[in-house]
Formats: sequence, C-alpha cells, structure tokens
Amino acid sequence: MEIPELKPFQRFSLDLGDRIVHPDLVGQFADGETLLAVEGKGAGRLTKGLAQALQYKEGFHLSFLAASTAAIGLSVERFARREGLRLIAVSDDVRVLHYPMPRQPWKAQWQSIRSQLDVAGEVAGHNTFLYNLPTHYLVWAIALRRGHWHTPSELKDSIAGYSMPKNWQPALRDPQKLGIARMNGKEARLTTTGEAVQDILGTTVEEWADVHAAAKRAPLDNHTPQVAAVLRLLLMRSPMTRLVVAGLRKHHGRRVSLSQLAQTCSALDYGRAMVLGRAMVLFFIPERLEAITNSRGRIEWERLRAAHYRPTTSYQYKSVLKHAGIIEDTGLGGSGVTPEDDVWALRKAN
Repeated sequence: MEIPELKPFQRFSLDLGDRIVHPDLVGQFADGETLLAVEGKGAGRLTKGLAQALQYKEGFHLSFLAASTAAIGLSVERFARREGLRLIAVSDDVRVLHYPMPRQPWKAQWQSIRSQLDVAGEVAGHNTFLYNLPTHYLVWAIALRRGHWHTPSELKDSIAGYSMPKNWQPALRDPQKLGIARMNGKEARLTTTGEAVQDILGTTVEEWADVHAAAKRAPLDNHTPQVAAVLRLLLMRSPMTRLVVAGLRKHHGRRVSLSQLAQTCSALDYGRAMVLGRAMVLFFIPERLEAITNSRGRIEWERLRAAHYRPTTSYQYKSVLKHAGIIEDTGLGGSGVTPEDDVWALRKAN
C-alpha cells in the first residue's frame, strides 16, 4: 500500500549477482555510513519475509523484518536472533523485539546502495531543483551574513530588493544541495563553501537582481562567465552531474536525445562493479520503475514511454546545467517535448 506522505517511493536495487532484490524501505544513519533495510510482510508470509531480510544483509549493516505482532511467534523470534535479523512488531504501536549489533556488509553491494542513496537524496522533494534559474540559489551566498544563524524573518529581510518568488522558503533546499548553506529547522547559515562563493562573487543583493534579470534572457555563461564558473564548480561536486557529463562524453561531442543519454548513463552504471541505480534515480519516476525493469533490475528500453521520465530532469536540472556552461543551450524539455526530441550536448570549449 502506498502512503502519500512517504512520497516519492524510491526503488532501491541490491544486486546479489544472480538476481536483484528490492527492500521495501531503505535508510541511512546520521553517521553517513550505516545502512538499514526493512522488509514488511503480512500474516502468513513471514517465511518469505525472513528469507528476503536475510538477503539484504549482503548490502546493509542492519536488516529488519516488520510484521504484525500477532503473527510473530517464538519460532520466528528464535530464527531472527540466530541469524542476526531485527524484528519490528506492529500493532497499535511499533516495537523492536530484537536488536542485534550491526554487521559489515559486502563492500560492492554497500557502495551500490550508497550511490543510489546519494543521488536519491539530491533528487528528493522537488526531484532535481525547484526553479530553473540558479540565481535563486546563489543569492543566498550573497545575502547571508557569515557565522550567523538566520531566523525566517531575517532570511526574508536579507533578500529584500531581489526578485525571489513569493514561495521562497522551499528555495532554501537547493543551496544545501550546492553546499552553499545548511539548515537547522527553519534557520539557515552559510557553510565554508558558501563563504568562499560570497568572496568570489563579491556583489550585493541589489546588484544580483540585475544578474538575475539578465539570466532570464540568456544563460549565465553568456554574460557573467565568472558566476557560471562558480556554479559549475558547485555542480561538478555532485555524482549526478558527473554521471551526466561522463554519459555525454561517450558520444564524442555529438548531440543526443534524453532517451539516448539515459541509456548511456545506465550502461556506465552497470559497468562499475555493481555501482548501479544512479541513472534510474536521475532519469525515471520512482513509482514507475517496476513497469520498465526486468527481474534482474535491468531497464527494458522497449517498454519506455515519455510518462516514465522525470520531467524535472529535462527542465529544471537541464536549465541549471545550461546556465553553468556544462551543456549547450539546446532548449529545455518539459510539456510537449518527447525524450526523443529533448536534445543534450556538452558545451564546447572556447
């Protein structure tokens, strides 16, 4: 059953060599290293659930089986304790019945899940970016004071004089993706990277409003190359951007469609010792992955339709890459543009 509050339902793939398995839920501890997987099962299906949870131990430090309290008997508890599985009993409340110590998973499988989580984190919420103009994100590096946590009212005052959309609060998520700012609840402050960007840009919010106005007419790379270079450095820290660049380089300067790029990036994923899933997360809507993949977790390309692709990848994300001078200005995708007609190409060096 899909719960709307948990969207997007990102599908994670654990490659076991002879088959691909998909945990119901994947999580990561605050230490950035420890991974957990949860398999949920109804009454009468616990044997299958235990078998699945055991498989997840190859790629996760902790593996859970969640089931109805009434369905968990002594034999299930004994088996879980012996095999180092965690049991979650669900009724009116939720209790962890058995809590063994984490165990080290296989490195390649763990790296694969970590890679998928990294990209999923980047495209969560509003997928890639909320707005297609990166000036809305870089403005925070100019507006925020160093070494200070800004309250919501201070954040609003800091961008007075700049043409930010009325719903400006969600735009604070994307400076975090770029590494410019970090959040603590509703408060924000510059990171060390953000302070460096502030030094490089060396401008005011009022002057930045003119840069933003120019960006509406042409890519930043056309009229403010220094700003585009800063954005390019920030974007190239992302594994998602590096995957796209690597995919386009495979075509040796030729223009390719979004569908061709997705296939190339997917092939690069599978060629990296089980570090797979980044292309799936980036290019496709997670709820629809099951309809286009086979039992090995591979994409069946003949099944693909336009509705399977993430629209924000060919619009907001593509726009930000264009402004940074990473790709050519070939027009954006979006409504009315099919993946076969959405053209991508690396920007040629001057």
